[in-house]
Amino acid sequence: MNEVVNELLKKQVKESITSVLSMLLGKDVDCNVGDFEEATKDVILNRFGGHKKVVVSMFEHKESDGELYFIFSEKFGGLVSNYIMGVEEEKEAIGDEDIDALSEVGNQVASNLGISLKGELDKDFNFSQAKTSIVELGELYEKIKTDEVDFSNVEVKIGDKSNNLILAMTKDLSNYLEGEHADESPVDVSEGREIESIRPSEPIDINSKIEMLLDVELPVVIRIGKTEMYLKNILKLGTGSIIQLDKVVDEPVELFVNDKLIARGEVVVVDSNFALRITEIVSKEERIRSLGK
Repeated sequence: MNEVVNELLKKQVKESITSVLSMLLGKDVDCNVGDFEEATKDVILNRFGGHKKVVVSMFEHKESDGELYFIFSEKFGGLVSNYIMGVEEEKEAIGDEDIDALSEVGNQVASNLGISLKGELDKDFNFSQAKTSIVELGELYEKIKTDEVDFSNVEVKIGDKSNNLILAMTKDLSNYLEGEHADESPVDVSEGREIESIRPSEPIDINSKIEMLLDVELPVVIRIGKTEMYLKNILKLGTGSIIQLDKVVDEPVELFVNDKLIARGEVVVVDSNFALRITEIVSKEERIRSLGK
């Protein structure tokens, strides 16, 4: 894998894993992503030589017909699953409920990674839902689609606990990633030819541009309050359950448009329907600050 794509992939993998795990586990997460290397799948099996079983999450990449794999130990899988459930313990063996939790983690990491790569490379990265299973080490050979892969060792640190996982991809996916960048190397573009300014051939009609947006739909959400709950507590909810929010009764509720805070107000009843009476439009400064949240 060439240096440009290698560095880009390392950066996006690190950001995707840390952001998703931090959000789902509610803990400090960091990871170190090693360089991607070409190898046969026997090399990956040797990396897990001390384990009888491993967990494999496989994702099909639709555009290249390639596959992406997350491979890690049962112990690491059990730790992540327990943290999601709010249990501060490790366990050596995992079950079906753990596999479901790990699949959801994998789906979010793969989705986050695909969106980031599309933004950087302007290519589609649509990964299938995770196919996660726990297999005997010998069966891992059959799980990996091709003999040759590109892989990276990823050290993941959750709190004070550190574990390793392998991220591997088939050559079809690697080639799709590299594409036209296959022969590129980093280039210093701080000095070079002058870039000509581009001017429109005719004046832009601002009003016509605004009219193009009139039919664009945006989600509008009224947030009464929020709270954080462990998954194990969510599973206990039923009819009549009470969830305590972070707002007191007389505090204003918030109006979000496209996930951005726009205004605050109070809940009223109009013609037997709930409605929002806006009492405050947030300032430009506050809207700008909310863009980073």
